[in-house]
Amino acid sequence: MRLNRHPAWPLAQHERSHPAWARRAFVCLTATLFTLVVSAASHAQVTFASNGQQLNDLVGRGVALADFNGDGALDAFVVNESAPTSQDCRVYVGDGRGRFEDSGQRLTSPSWARRPVVHDVDGNGTKDVIVGRMAWMNDGRGRFVPGTSPLVDSDGAMVWQCRLADVNGDGLTDLFAIVTLANMESKGRVYLNDRKGHFQEAGQTPLPGLAAAVELGDVNGDGAVDAVVSGWRNASTDPCPNRVLLNDGKGRFTDSGQQLDEETRHSHGLALGDLDRDGDLDVVLVTQGTPAARLYLNDGKGRFTAGHTLGTTGVEKVAVSDMNGDGSLDIFLACIGPDEVWLNDGRGSFADSALRLGADWSWEVAVGDMNRDGLPDLFVVNLAVDRSAPPQTMMRPRPAEAWLNTSQRLSSPPRKAASSPRAGSSRSRATTSTVTAAPTSSSPTS
Repeated sequence: MRLNRHPAWPLAQHERSHPAWARRAFVCLTATLFTLVVSAASHAQVTFASNGQQLNDLVGRGVALADFNGDGALDAFVVNESAPTSQDCRVYVGDGRGRFEDSGQRLTSPSWARRPVVHDVDGNGTKDVIVGRMAWMNDGRGRFVPGTSPLVDSDGAMVWQCRLADVNGDGLTDLFAIVTLANMESKGRVYLNDRKGHFQEAGQTPLPGLAAAVELGDVNGDGAVDAVVSGWRNASTDPCPNRVLLNDGKGRFTDSGQQLDEETRHSHGLALGDLDRDGDLDVVLVTQGTPAARLYLNDGKGRFTAGHTLGTTGVEKVAVSDMNGDGSLDIFLACIGPDEVWLNDGRGSFADSALRLGADWSWEVAVGDMNRDGLPDLFVVNLAVDRSAPPQTMMRPRPAEAWLNTSQRLSSPPRKAASSPRAGSSRSRATTSTVTAAPTSSSPTS
């Protein structure tokens, strides 16, 4: 009777014919090659193509994407600087295929503020826009008229930037603003929703340095929305302006004592997102110097540790989004020079995609699905700099750019076990600066 040899017999015979050191070397080489393949797949490329339009003819300072006219496509509300203390806003109507048409609206007002936020101020179901103290009221068809300032306070301080969230847990959208007083002192000021279309001042937190940007999210996992602030230092001896403010759940914020990137002197932007997929919000802080961007990884309790540095040139603003469809948040840097995209391997390690978008100084970016294909696109507002001109006139117009995402979808890498699960939390930890790819459908991200 013939015996059938076990299928593994040839392998066993092969192993007996080679010394142990050779077998170990073979195993190590195989593991290394497997790791390289997995790493390459994790950093799979992302591609963007210009929509070919020349949009906006002023010095671009801010932009928000939303469906302002109710047709299901994303439109763009662009804030321009027409003079150092005034704004000239434009509205570009999206066609749902990634192209935009100028609505012809010229919305001007005296204001230092540059970054718009979208909110239904009067509760009529339309998307209005707040820029500093100015409210632009939407008629439902994407036509805007000046409204009464939604901010009610005591001193009329200059509002540099604001963000929206329910900070006191009453189910209403409140407002956290970075304000600058006449003595150039900055404060983080809370405005609570009065249910009548206004925000009443309800407290403030002094901020060191001159604050420039804020993003909101629950960084310590207690169910309350906290704030991370960045800004300028005029000298190395000035206090670090990059701070984490913790919310007690009632809208009262206190400085946690953390100083993010103590050597930074000029930081105009930051973003929050779960970069290492462990269930908490991490921070990307960008600067005009070196390093251009740095990650701060959260331990789940709101304590941050400095991580990787990114970027090859100075950066103005940053956005995080899953740009290549692999389930991990990638990073877009709006740079002083060509813009950059850095890809996440799913564990918080980033690689330069080698993409260079645009040519000069980008000031702000908004992320959204502009052509309704389920992938996040980019609307970037720009300016040009004439370095030979005096400081007050050196900023020159440069057209905005709409970049359409043409990447192939990828499968998602495994998620790390969350260090501090938040199941059952009554309030979301999502951040306003994080925009992930929309599901494949006909409805856009708004």
